[in-house]
Order: sequence, then structure tokens, then C-alpha cells
Amino acid sequence: GIEAAHVLVNASHCHGVVCADVEARTVQAVREAAAGLEPVHVGVGRGHEDRIMENRRLQLLDGREADVRRAYSLPADEQIASVGPVDPDIGILRLDRTDGRALALVYHFACHPILGVADGGNTADLSGFASRAIETGLGEGATALFLQGCCADINPVRYRDVNDPPDAEAMGERLGLSALRAAREI
Repeated sequence: GIEAAHVLVNASHCHGVVCADVEARTVQAVREAAAGLEPVHVGVGRGHEDRIMENRRLQLLDGREADVRRAYSLPADEQIASVGPVDPDIGILRLDRTDGRALALVYHFACHPILGVADGGNTADLSGFASRAIETGLGEGATALFLQGCCADINPVRYRDVNDPPDAEAMGERLGLSALRAAREI
């Protein structure tokens, strides 16, 4: 009974394994959301986070481009002319119940959540840890929803670090706290 124009589907780019029953879980989530509809106050804002991502595209002095990936060797620092841009904005949509308690925070950020976790386990990566931090910060059953931004060549800053195990938790928490800081100003 929901009009198609009122539905938004957004898939984040992470390298986790999708659960086998994702379709059933999605349908159940929609049913629960539809059953729990309530009036809300809506606010929008913008946060800032520029410490957790980097552009993997390097412009070299000779005019060529190099791509920072785990499997590629990197050019020497003195061959690099510049690094591509990043978008540090966090788009925020805050939904509060009419009594002022937070219901949900939708946040939009441009970075591939592909770092992983130290034990190599399945993970929702940066966005999962950010959402957990936001939900903890908002309290009382609030929900955080991540919308993948246009991240093209934007990777987590430690994506290529081969000396330390991947750890999306610290960067995800940083993103979540930056989103919360902005949400409190709405």
C-alpha cells in the first residue's frame, strides 16, 4: 500500500556478505516501519568530517594518474603533483517525535565503507559503526540510516595500510560522532 514515489532504496558499497534472507528482512523492516508511523518534527543540517577518507586518485607531475589500491605500487612522493578532492559534508535529516525524543537520523556521506575489521569477519564497516554510535548517542530506540554518498574514488584513510589490521570501528565512530554533533545543532 505504499506509493512507489514514497520509497527510497539505497545500497551502500561495502565488502560484507549479504545475509541469505535479506529480502525477507527488508520486507519485515518495511512492515514494522509502516505499522509504527507517527507524527514527527523534521529538521535538516550538515555536518563535517574530513579525517577518515582520502581520494585514491593521484595526479602525477608528468600528467599521468595513479590509483591508490592495495594491489598497486605507489609512485614516489616527489612524483605526485596533487591528490583528488573529497567531500567532507555529512548531510543530515533528523526526525524527532512530537515530544522531542529522537526517532531517526538519516545521514549521507561520501566514502566507500570497505575497510573491514581486524578479525576479517563480516561487517557493515564504517557505516555500521557510525550508525551504532549515532543510535547510542540519540538513545531511546532511535534509528540511524546511512545513505551512500557519491564516493567514486574516496576510500578510508587506512585502506592501503598493510602494517596494521583494518579497523573500521574507530573511523566509523568518528563519522557517527561528527554526525551527532551536527544533529544537535538542528
